[in-house]
Amino acid sequence: VTGMVTVRFNEGDVVRHPLVAEIVKAYDRDGKLARGLGAEG
Repeated sequence: VTGMVTVRFNEGDVVRHPLVAEIVKAYDRDGKLARGLGAEG
């Protein structure tokens, strides 16, 4: 789609609430594991 972009956030981008930061970290870990990079990756 023309004009559509993807923005990737990490825990450094989330400052509003600690729970939201934990959710972002969990999605990041899950994405790394799915790509075979490991949780530290």
